[in-house]
Amino acid sequence: MVFYEAKSWKSMRASISRISQLCQAISLVYLMTPLKLTAREKEVLQLIFNELTTGQIAAELGITVSTVETHRRNLFRKAGVRSAIGLVKEALKRGF
Repeated sequence: MVFYEAKSWKSMRASISRISQLCQAISLVYLMTPLKLTAREKEVLQLIFNELTTGQIAAELGITVSTVETHRRNLFRKAGVRSAIGLVKEALKRGF
């Protein structure tokens, strides 16, 4: 299956250049879009930034460990990450 048939290498390079520019623009828009977090998720994220454990976060906020784990899962899902380190990196990229 042929998705694109270039008439010349020059036209193919121009098309690739346009696609690359479009991808960069999409990436920029993505990075400029802030994470849409609830007030509690922001609190949990800040405490993760401060290197508190799940148990410490629960004690600090007066909520159960299970509730903190739910907030963490929601943060991971919203940020599109799988770890606390990934969460911190993504939050910093997005201007938290």
